[in-house]
Order: sequence, then C-alpha cells, then structure tokens
Amino acid sequence: MKTNYSPLSPERLATLPGVQAVDVMLDVLVVLLVDDSGIAITRAPLAEEIGWEKWSCMVGSNQIPSMSTDEVLDLIAQTASAAASRR
Repeated sequence: MKTNYSPLSPERLATLPGVQAVDVMLDVLVVLLVDDSGIAITRAPLAEEIGWEKWSCMVGSNQIPSMSTDEVLDLIAQTASAAASRR
C-alpha cells in the first residue's frame, strides 16, 4: 500500500527556505536540505492500518518514532531554517 503524504503537503515543503528537494523514494518521503543533510519520513508503524495520522522521522542518526503531522511540519521547518542559516 502506498503511503498518502498529502497531509504533509510535499509541494509546500519544497518552497521552504533551506529545502533543496522533496521526493518520495521507495514509499519514504525524503526532504533534502541545502546543507546536504536530509529528513526521511514514513508512516509510523501500524498508524496507517488503524487510521492514525502519525509519522516516523529520521533526522541524521536520530529516529523519532511517533509524531503528529504538525510536529513533523515544525521539525522540517526548523531543520530547514537551520540548514539555510549554516549555508
């Protein structure tokens, strides 16, 4: 089953300062930042099956197993902003 990433609005994410590209690869949403770091996002385990809007994120070597859509969007915005300021 393909994951529906529309709640995260990948098109809008691509316009954030510090974001270089956004793509879905092997059913994982990948956000590549301008400092060549990235964020990988998938549906949290079992969440899709029971209809929850929960996400699992990998930022660098840190995995965050269960985040709401708003938490993921905030994380991406903050991380992208930091990447833009380091550039």
